[in-house]
This record gives sequence, C-alpha cells and structure tokens, in this order.
Amino acid sequence: MKSNKTESELLVVQLHKTLKSLERLKEALGISLSQNPLALDATIQRFEFTFENLWKLVKIYLKVVHGVDCYSPKSCFSELVKIDNTVNERFLLKLLHYRNLTVHTYDENTAAEVYAFIKGNIQRLEEVIFSLKEQIE
Repeated sequence: MKSNKTESELLVVQLHKTLKSLERLKEALGISLSQNPLALDATIQRFEFTFENLWKLVKIYLKVVHGVDCYSPKSCFSELVKIDNTVNERFLLKLLHYRNLTVHTYDENTAAEVYAFIKGNIQRLEEVIFSLKEQIE
C-alpha cells in the first residue's frame, strides 16, 4: 500500500515515534531493579526501540531538510555531525556500540553493562533527540 504522506509529514511522524520511545525508555529506567528484575530487560528493549527510531529520524531529517542520503546508523550519524557540529559523534557511536551489543551478544554481564550505560547517559540521549526536535519544529 502506497503512503500519501509527504516526506515532511513522515519526518514529523518519525519525530513523534522517537519521542514516544524515549518516554517509554525513561519509564523503564524509573522501575527499580531490586523491585522488578524484568526492568533490566525492559530497559534494554526500549533502548533498542529508541535507538532504531533515533537513527531513522536522523536519516529522514538529513534527507528532507538537508538533501543528504545515508543508509546506516553510522553513516547517518557521521553526516549529522558534518551538518551540526554541536552533536557529539563519539556519543552517537557509543549508542551504536551498545545497541550492537544488545543485538549480537546477550548475557548477564553484557546486560548489566548496557543498562549502566543507558542509565548514565539518558540525559545525553534526550539532548540529542530534543536538539533534532527543535530543528524540525
């Protein structure tokens, strides 16, 4: 089925998906691991969703606003840094690294490491997303 949405509308839709997944990630982080051990898995899963939504947002944003094509998270993040020098490429690549850990290897130690990264960097992730939001709206 063909979409009738314009590229600009798709950008706004993707922004809202990204914001919603960030909100859900923050909810998961609010659950105490000692109260509910499933919060670890929930947080990691929601991090994966947020990451996927973020890189797709960056991809659409670059195409719609700047006419730049990119096809992978790494290439999209690299292009974003060329356009916006306030974005920290090392941080974006760390996001990619930790997302890859969740996809390719999963054990208790890795899960704990990923969870600690997410918890310690949620504000930085939020800043990246809200910076894009400001540029889109």
